[in-house]
Amino acid sequence: MSFTEQPRLTVAQKLGCFIYCLFAMLVGAVGLFFAALGDCAPGPDETGCENDGLAKFVAFPGLQILLFIGGVLLVRHMTKDKT
Repeated sequence: MSFTEQPRLTVAQKLGCFIYCLFAMLVGAVGLFFAALGDCAPGPDETGCENDGLAKFVAFPGLQILLFIGGVLLVRHMTKDKT
């Protein structure tokens, strides 16, 4: 099947994709702010920031990778051949 013969998306499918994009942008922005502003101040005994790098990694690039994979799977599901 050629690309031009694929069925068009319904209004509900387009709305679902739009809502996913808005959700992904909101979650991504929150993750970015958490990673950028989430400084860690060690205690007097130099403890308290052992997992700070891991938390920042999960908050920013890790979260964006998961949201991107979710978007790819959503597009693949919406555009697959129904037959």
